[in-house]
Amino acid sequence: LFHLGVTAETAAKEFKDVRFICVGGTGGRMRGIAELIGAATGEEVRELGQGRFVVYKVGKVLTANHGMGQPSTSICMNELIQGLRLAENKEDVVFFRVGTTGGLGVAPGSVVVTSEALNERL
Repeated sequence: LFHLGVTAETAAKEFKDVRFICVGGTGGRMRGIAELIGAATGEEVRELGQGRFVVYKVGKVLTANHGMGQPSTSICMNELIQGLRLAENKEDVVFFRVGTTGGLGVAPGSVVVTSEALNERL
């Protein structure tokens, strides 16, 4: 939880009722998404922590930035899952990512919904 800037006590309390976790590259984008969710639901946007990454909570939704690349994404995801375990969250939490990506044969500006990722070892 160190990189999220979230204490174990905060995670145990705040991650207990989480149903959705939205991740993306930048903290500003995640704040903006949290604000959109808050505006649509009437829920308050609260910053739970700020370290290497930043985490916001809106109702039962967490938003967190993971920076760029697989190594920082792995650290962020590991710590989010650690927070869920500390909270003894028994829900089937849905993780999803929003942001920019590269692609071949896709027109610029296209909206792409992916279901899996590929790496250089294919």
